Amino acid sequence: MVAIFINLISIAFSIWVVYHYLKKENNIIIYFFLLSLFFVIIPIFVDSIGINFLGQNYIQIILNNNSEMYNINFLDSEINLKFTLFVFGFNLLLFLSYKLFTYKLDGCKYSIKKQSFYSSFVYILLGLFSVILFFIHKNIDVFNSITIILFNFFSIGYVIGIVPILRKKCYFQFIILFLPTLFFALTTGSRALFVSFFLIFFYSLLDDFEKNKHVLLRAIYIVGLILILIPLFNSFRKGSLSLSYPFWRDVCVGDGYFAFAGTFYHQFANGIIRLIQTGLPYISESMNYYDITKQLADERFFIGWGSIHPTAYGWLFIDLQWYGILTAIYFALFISFIEYIKYFFRKYKIVSMLIAFELVFLIIFIRGSVQYAYSTVIYPIIIIFLLVLLYSFCNSKIIKTKFKN
Repeated sequence: MVAIFINLISIAFSIWVVYHYLKKENNIIIYFFLLSLFFVIIPIFVDSIGINFLGQNYIQIILNNNSEMYNINFLDSEINLKFTLFVFGFNLLLFLSYKLFTYKLDGCKYSIKKQSFYSSFVYILLGLFSVILFFIHKNIDVFNSITIILFNFFSIGYVIGIVPILRKKCYFQFIILFLPTLFFALTTGSRALFVSFFLIFFYSLLDDFEKNKHVLLRAIYIVGLILILIPLFNSFRKGSLSLSYPFWRDVCVGDGYFAFAGTFYHQFANGIIRLIQTGLPYISESMNYYDITKQLADERFFIGWGSIHPTAYGWLFIDLQWYGILTAIYFALFISFIEYIKYFFRKYKIVSMLIAFELVFLIIFIRGSVQYAYSTVIYPIIIIFLLVLLYSFCNSKIIKTKFKN
């Protein structure tokens, strides 16, 4: 019963945060709490009700109707409560920290309405380059990490082109821009880029409203976003559809329960240290690299099975146990840092791409592939920063040359 009560507070708190920022600005933190609600909080809330009132019968219903959550004999009231407490503690600390770090930041000055964009053709070319890099990565293993970094830069960066294309009402170009996303979704089964496409679509719609106005209409768009996410994510999963969301939910919730069920694979902060030091998406060839997602799969199935994603909360719990809640301060600082970059370099068109990287980061992060999520944004930030410096340097040289002449 305690888990039910805490989950209710967690849901109410998350909705309040979303409403709080919707009244002020279209802030990126809105999407963290929406994704946390959709992927984690609502499913474990329903589980807390089912476990407390139906017991083993509820677990059997999940097992019989959701092939993605098989063999979850570790799903019980105690583990559900641990999961619930960790999620609420992390989200609360992240919000407070983010609020503190950005209290002087004027979001209106770097909102998507204020940012300039390249022509639609540029984004279509970026999408084409991402497809080319995809095939290069499939056939060349020598530059594994480099090709993935570049692939992330092109494949995620081009998605922000939705905004200028929609503003110009160029619907044919919109379809062309959507094709690479559809290709990656069907080829790799990855849903992060697919969903980010629609997240940016809603981001641009919400940003069209003036602050302090049309809050109800914004809320309708948010509900619409959730209703679209449900079939999108379910369509990529195999298994029975006899139960709908949140019973037939994303597999990361089941993996999250497994993460909170055992402590024998505690990593003693190795994961978060490695993440901050390198942020590399794939360096599995190194004997020093053993990501939690792979370790968890080895423990749950067998060595070499692959990787599973236990939500960000499960990933951090394995790495730091209850101290993982404190990493909310670091991730709040990290997200705030990106916001400040968008603010200080807002006159450069390329900075608008960071919105796409942020949204993809949040999707992958919430599902639990924390190392890969971090790499999808940290290296594009470095690339964008270097491009801005190069542009500024070249521009100053041109100005000085004209002045001398």
